[in-house]
Amino acid sequence: MRAIEAESDAGVPLARLVEALGPGYLQLVHDPGRTVNVREVVIVEPGDEPETFAEDLVCVVGARSDAALPVLRALSPSGATVAVKGVPDDSRKLISAAEAAGTALLLVHPDMQWEQLMTMVRDIIGMAPGRRTQNPIDLFTLAQTISGIASGPVSIEDNDFRVLAYSTQGDEVDDFRRLSILGRQGPRAYLDKLAELGVYQRLHAGEDIVVVPEHPGLGIKPRIAVGIHTAGAMWGAIWIQVDGVKIVPDEERAALLGAARLVGQMIVQQRNVQAGPSLLFDSILSALIDGRHDGAEFGAAVGLSLDRPAIVAAVALQVDGADGRRMHTQNVRSAVANLVAVYAESYRRTVMMTSRHGAIVIAVLNAAEADARWLADMVGKLQPKVTERVHARMTMAIGPLVPTSAEIQRSYRTAVAALSVLARRPDESVVVADDVRSELLLAATIAELSAAGSMRHQPVEDLINLHPVLAVTLREYLCNGGHFAAVAARQSTHVNTVRYRVRRAAELAGLDLDNHEHVLVAELVLRVRLPAEANDVLRDERE
Repeated sequence: MRAIEAESDAGVPLARLVEALGPGYLQLVHDPGRTVNVREVVIVEPGDEPETFAEDLVCVVGARSDAALPVLRALSPSGATVAVKGVPDDSRKLISAAEAAGTALLLVHPDMQWEQLMTMVRDIIGMAPGRRTQNPIDLFTLAQTISGIASGPVSIEDNDFRVLAYSTQGDEVDDFRRLSILGRQGPRAYLDKLAELGVYQRLHAGEDIVVVPEHPGLGIKPRIAVGIHTAGAMWGAIWIQVDGVKIVPDEERAALLGAARLVGQMIVQQRNVQAGPSLLFDSILSALIDGRHDGAEFGAAVGLSLDRPAIVAAVALQVDGADGRRMHTQNVRSAVANLVAVYAESYRRTVMMTSRHGAIVIAVLNAAEADARWLADMVGKLQPKVTERVHARMTMAIGPLVPTSAEIQRSYRTAVAALSVLARRPDESVVVADDVRSELLLAATIAELSAAGSMRHQPVEDLINLHPVLAVTLREYLCNGGHFAAVAARQSTHVNTVRYRVRRAAELAGLDLDNHEHVLVAELVLRVRLPAEANDVLRDERE
């Protein structure tokens, strides 16, 4: 038995592997109904004594379909996931045995080479969140993103035409793509034609989009390609099958070049080679956010000094509709992180990005005031793609431009605080922290008063406890600048009802609403003692 060791104790969900590799090449024919993670890839041949564990993916070599039944029975007690080459019609006994034993069973395309499958699985495991990097995405989800940008099937290949990752969108694929994914070299005549056309030479020459025409006689559809260049070398190419040879629009061209840079960074990072200044997913950002920074380490990794300006933005996601809710939150965040990463890398190489406390965090190094506008424009440009792909709404809060990268923590914290302001503005998708200073200062004051526990006013507290509907209406009235109509609209009630509730609440609490001090104290007490969730009492009353 030969094993390919993973480099961390964390695993990747089996469902993620199946989603990434696609049903055309890997089928989950029995799902045991429990969470299954894969941490290690193992090869087993008939006659081996299995030494497997619950988080192993066991590839059964030398026995296909039902012929692998004895191996599956021997492996079942370990709880490992079993992968066998075959098709469902020839694997009925195998599937039945997996169901009886509660074993996760994968059927692999009969023409897929084991080495190819294991390499791709190992790559997905190696790039899983929480492993060697802070990276919230992997090459397979990135391939899906590129496919959405270019509207065609995508494969990411190394210099030897080995497929590192591919998209699963689109059924109309040609022989070159199919054979490449299965681990076999494409048609020799086509490879020779690519060389004859100078495609390889152009890909090696530098960053550019290369258009490859259709060759019907070879069964090959038209493509566009871009070389993957980073760390002073070419690492492969991104190939995109298209409906016809086209002129690539400038925005799409920039996105594809950005995607190629990002792929290069991920490949280099995975192979532990110094990648240069592009730090889209570097743990250094997390250290800066936590207030930990080392000038020498930062300079060596980034190529910049800590005394250069920086700006941070935080992106929150709100899933819309039933289609969006069916997607796992992590999958939604990963898909959006891909789009943001490609867009960012096409803009500037001094951008860092990570995922933190449910938000996508973007930091621009060596920043200027204009970068705040670029960040704001990003939401407008990406929202249509986010809506189409994951049925989610993006909101972004942009922190202040800080004079040094060592102060990134302050920009980050301000951006996160501004997200809470944005949550109360359903018609807005972007907010700049500098534009909401008053709201942020008030929120910080309320938080401090709440923590101190000293903001008490017994008549107002009695109102909260005994007449919650009146208390909520009074709070809304005070927080909305004394505008009855605005409160009525928010509460979906008649304006005269609001007037009555406010007047009655003031009487019960002994408040003079023409007295500025009474108004100020009442609003602060209500904000501290009556959280926004208390609006539920109004909904309950209507129901």
